[in-house]
Amino acid sequence: MNLKSRKQPKWQMHDFIAGLAEGYDTWCGDIDEATSALDNKSEKLVQEALERVMVRRTSVTIAHRLSTNQNCDVIVMLDQGNLAEKGNHSSLLVKGPTGAYYSLIKLQSGTHESTVPFR
Repeated sequence: MNLKSRKQPKWQMHDFIAGLAEGYDTWCGDIDEATSALDNKSEKLVQEALERVMVRRTSVTIAHRLSTNQNCDVIVMLDQGNLAEKGNHSSLLVKGPTGAYYSLIKLQSGTHESTVPFR
């Protein structure tokens, strides 16, 4: 079976994986978040592939980079294991500086309070 022709259209990762020292058998270690060690271009490719795969499916995404979650239907913010906020990207941003999501978006994007980050 040709993995490249089978996997490439959906994941676009075969060439990258095949170029690793041990290919698909490469030990990646403990990964905190799938995109945390990627450069912006690679992160975007992975995110686009994930979004294509998640169409018409229920998916649970755990991410520290909030930009990873901005297209999710429902975002749940936890604070020390307790529900802090719940909503979509837009509804959580509307809460402004008093909202946990807004505050973290501001912190991660390095923006000014009066600037609405990401969209």
